[in-house]
Amino acid sequence: MKSKYKGFSLIEIIFSIMIISILASIAIPKFMDISLKTTLLKAKNDMIVIQNALNNFHNNNILKNSLTTLDSLDEDKYLFSKILTKPFISKEKTSSFWSKESNTIYYFWISSSKNIKFTYNKDNFTFVCNKDDKNCKKILDL
Repeated sequence: MKSKYKGFSLIEIIFSIMIISILASIAIPKFMDISLKTTLLKAKNDMIVIQNALNNFHNNNILKNSLTTLDSLDEDKYLFSKILTKPFISKEKTSSFWSKESNTIYYFWISSSKNIKFTYNKDNFTFVCNKDDKNCKKILDL
């Protein structure tokens, strides 16, 4: 006998919710992993850009036979403005942004609670993170 009501039974709805839950439990961790890798890749790219700008500054000084050093890489909230044509804007404890602690210490914020510490060495024009830090290791391995 045909029912005159059209719709889903309770079992069909429960089964659909179970399938959606299983798919979500697989997809959400993968998405979070991809999101973290994207943030770490941004940090690595920024680090490479900064190091290349420092190398360029140093090489230009050598060509000009100048002994100019950089005690600071930036001014105010514009980070790395002395070496980059488009400096970064300092933001406090937000994801995927840079902040400055001192003239030689910088942080890249992975999230509001996780960061990677970078150190600028004005004597040899290097900009590196601590290789013992697990997040630093991750960006160097990308």
